[in-house]
Amino acid sequence: MTNLRSAALQSWLSDAGSFMKRLREHQLPSQVVVLKQSWSYPQAAERAILGVRPQRYVFIREVEIQAQQEPLLFARVTIPASTLTGPERRLAQLGSSSLGSVLFSYPGLERSPFEIKPCQLLQYSSSLLWERQSLFHLRGKPLLLTEVFLPRLIDFIESL
Repeated sequence: MTNLRSAALQSWLSDAGSFMKRLREHQLPSQVVVLKQSWSYPQAAERAILGVRPQRYVFIREVEIQAQQEPLLFARVTIPASTLTGPERRLAQLGSSSLGSVLFSYPGLERSPFEIKPCQLLQYSSSLLWERQSLFHLRGKPLLLTEVFLPRLIDFIESL
């Protein structure tokens, strides 16, 4: 993780715990705002990581974590249809609940190490932002979570 602005930012980017819980620990009230939730084709990189065959739909949920109606984090979860069976079906019906509220309740939850890299989301900033991506396994079933730290969150972390 070279070129990160601070140890505080590195700590947040590499924290494998619940993001929402960490916000609460810092007295930053937040909410989940669903931007998009649908069955769609995954990006090529997502398909490769998840082992999804070409021309197969996956469930994609994009949300913002907001504080005082300002976006802190953009998150995209990509879930193969084969993951949404049994109790995991509820992952497609989270509404305004956080993904972590379900994931971190799973016994034996497995999470890959993060891939952390700079990225750009022009709808949020013309500057480079930081993205982290990890693969979860719930009872052996995969889902991919990509989170982008937005300028307001980076400023908040840098002020700690």
